[in-house]
Amino acid sequence: MRVGLRLRDLTGSAHELPYKWPPRRRTAHEENLTRRRTEAVRLVGRPGCPVCRARGESLGHWMSAFVNENHTDGDVIVRYRRSLGFCPGHTRGLLTGRSASWLMPTVLEGALAAGARMLAGGPREILGCPLCENLRHAEDATIATLGRAFPDAAVRDAYAEGTGTCAPHAVRLAGILPSRHLPVVVTTLRRRLEEHGSVSAVAGTGADAAARHAVHERAADGVLAAEKAALGRSAYGLVETDIDTACCPVCRAETRAAWRYLRWLLRTGDGGPAREDRELCPRHLHDARRIDPEGVRPVLAAMTALWTGRLDRSLSEARHREALTAMRGRASCRACAAAAGAGRRAVRLLEIALADDTLDAAYGRSHGVCLRHGLTWTGSRAGRVHAVLGARLEMAVFELGESRRKSDWNTRFEPRGAEMSAWSQAPTLLDGRIYCGCTAAEAR
Repeated sequence: MRVGLRLRDLTGSAHELPYKWPPRRRTAHEENLTRRRTEAVRLVGRPGCPVCRARGESLGHWMSAFVNENHTDGDVIVRYRRSLGFCPGHTRGLLTGRSASWLMPTVLEGALAAGARMLAGGPREILGCPLCENLRHAEDATIATLGRAFPDAAVRDAYAEGTGTCAPHAVRLAGILPSRHLPVVVTTLRRRLEEHGSVSAVAGTGADAAARHAVHERAADGVLAAEKAALGRSAYGLVETDIDTACCPVCRAETRAAWRYLRWLLRTGDGGPAREDRELCPRHLHDARRIDPEGVRPVLAAMTALWTGRLDRSLSEARHREALTAMRGRASCRACAAAAGAGRRAVRLLEIALADDTLDAAYGRSHGVCLRHGLTWTGSRAGRVHAVLGARLEMAVFELGESRRKSDWNTRFEPRGAEMSAWSQAPTLLDGRIYCGCTAAEAR
């Protein structure tokens, strides 16, 4: 029997249409697979590392939301106070924004007040930077999206045909993939390192590199020259010079060592340092590229050769995951090691100096160490260090509160002084790394 639909139009004539069964509806699982495939192909179809790109987008969204609205949210305020503000890089980002003059007094006042309470004996459960935590979630979500869709052949083909991910994120992606899919990650990463040989391929994007380099351009020559002149007199002269400088002396020593190491490394060229001397962390590799784009080429070539060699061996031995893990567990950054050693020596030298009455009196009038070093100071002079730091913190909190109070319309008849710029000076007390071991005047 013929099956059909009989319809009558307005004229009364009948039309017989063939019956069509409705298409089968896709299950929720099938729809999820399609969405995953589409999203993953979109992510890897654009140039550059998709995880770095997601991190950058998340950074912009978070900063915009914080500046425009979330800085007044009670939960957000409690969160950044428990972490003593933000990490140095993200604090620099806030300090260079147009909102810094009205936003940062509140942020820094809360962070320094929380630090003063910790220093006075309060609980020292310091959380990580809330913005860094948000960016890690963005990275995790992007890597999870790629990992769930990677069994799809279309996604693997798009990944292999594109640039894939940078080396740090390739390691993380490999950690969630089954072994049968790891060769795609390994071969794509090796090709990207060999063909592009860029800092972004080896170290990912450096969102804060430009801000750090701006400080280096303004201050490095003067800072390193002052150190050389002081050492020409004696170690006493160096600690005396550092005590008289309006920043944390330990952070300053760490920064000087890293800058001097990078400058030495970039000057020596191909015939200079050994291969292991050229291994740098992502942060210092980006710094080196900014300092000398041409001089960094031998460093980048050495690191690329080392990693591609490991990847080649992994392909021949079918140990893909081990090779990627080895890249993450490579030798520690030599610039970081130089900075850490200089910091330990600066702490020791300051302990010795505080036993001298003249230097101890000068330290009592000085900036002193930052909160980051003060909270971990356990030497014989810890009481003196904590006392000076506590006084500086209380004064900074008062000045920041005064700057907010005098910004109100009802106090427009009161004279305004240096407290109105206290927000630009206070970061050196919170963490000397915010201004890269420099004073506010040197950095800004």
